[in-house]
Amino acid sequence: MAKSLRSKWRRKMRAIKRERYAVKELAKLKKMLGIDDTTTDAEMKENVIEFTLDSADKKAEEPSTPQEMIEVPDLEVDKKLETKSLLNMKNKHGTYPVWLSQRKVRALARSRKNKKTIKHKKSMKQKNKKIGKKK
Repeated sequence: MAKSLRSKWRRKMRAIKRERYAVKELAKLKKMLGIDDTTTDAEMKENVIEFTLDSADKKAEEPSTPQEMIEVPDLEVDKKLETKSLLNMKNKHGTYPVWLSQRKVRALARSRKNKKTIKHKKSMKQKNKKIGKKK
């Protein structure tokens, strides 16, 4: 679907409003916390300690084994934990997968309901036959 000029204009104006309101909101939050820009900046600058590491130090501290290799088995374990019944597409908690459309969910529920009613009707026929009643 194409983007209309009106929606582009609205998006642009909302972005401008966000910037304007962000400044006001920050001022309100600082006022609520009792933070004054003039006094606290001077105090905070005195207490700041700067730590800098050279790039050579950073490289020496990094482990030689890449982190990605460690994370891959964890992902495979999570996939194995997710089991769902192929008959009704539900997992162990009774929820449907995210990718399943609502239309398909309703169709599955309808088919389950129909199976139950058919099963119930068959059992009632058998009971009636035993008793000797006709339907």
